[in-house]
Amino acid sequence: MSAMVFLVVAAALLFAWTYASNETGTGLEMKRMEARAVDISEALVAATGTPADWSAADVRTIGLASSEGMLNATKVASFVSMGYEEARTRLGAGIYGFYFRVRDGSNATLSLGGLPAEAGAYPANATLIVPVERYVSANGTPAVMEFMLWS
Repeated sequence: MSAMVFLVVAAALLFAWTYASNETGTGLEMKRMEARAVDISEALVAATGTPADWSAADVRTIGLASSEGMLNATKVASFVSMGYEEARTRLGAGIYGFYFRVRDGSNATLSLGGLPAEAGAYPANATLIVPVERYVSANGTPAVMEFMLWS
């Protein structure tokens, strides 16, 4: 009888330990993703990138702003024209997938530089998603830049 009680208690402790370990790992991963998503979104809307007048051929770091909070339509068009892997690398997204979109107040995707302001892959089957929204000016009107990192 005491062996049976011992086995039940041991199994319960093992289950609790496994559950706590998994939750802690997921929490740490989420914090890393949140920090990276905020950093990337801030760089997109507040910085011009490197070099400041970058094109898809010579960009080292992507920044989409003419000045803080004001998106440059030419840079947005260059960014959305990049291949997914190149854009992910230039953003510094690391192992994570990303999705980017600029929308107006009625949730319609804006056209900037003659192209829809949307890039990346929407996270259809992701296990972790970190969305960030930034209020910006695009084409002289208020807009929202959406950025997501996912795994």
